[in-house]
Amino acid sequence: MIQNIKEGWRFRHALWQLTLRNLAQHTRGSVLGVGWLLLEPMFLFAVYTVVFGYLMKVRFDTGGGGVADFALYLLCGLIPFDAMQQTAMRSTGILIGNRPLLLHAQFPGWLLPVAEVLTSLVTELIGLIVLLAAISKAIICRRGWHYCPC
Repeated sequence: MIQNIKEGWRFRHALWQLTLRNLAQHTRGSVLGVGWLLLEPMFLFAVYTVVFGYLMKVRFDTGGGGVADFALYLLCGLIPFDAMQQTAMRSTGILIGNRPLLLHAQFPGWLLPVAEVLTSLVTELIGLIVLLAAISKAIICRRGWHYCPC
């Protein structure tokens, strides 16, 4: 275990570069680029609000917002679930997909799945920032502050 930690510290720059490469690969084909990482949770929030709040009439009555509260409650579980799902889906074939890199470079193979986990953590942190912004906006609007753009 200690040997793996020492080895990981020795290859920390390679791990950083692999994580950045994965982030670039995930956003390369989109028109918005890295902005998609920020807009995806916002679109998720909007879609779930419309589908569950207005089309299916689901109410989550906590003494306040109803539809918006339900969407926020749903996103609190969906963002970590999405990160776990992305990590599990991408990590399964990572060693086979990067076989040439493993054969020609001298670094441990376990860095590739760890880089996928770090990539998912970065996307989850961006989603959590968006979620916290939406929650704070909901709290501010509920308190009736005058400068609230509700």
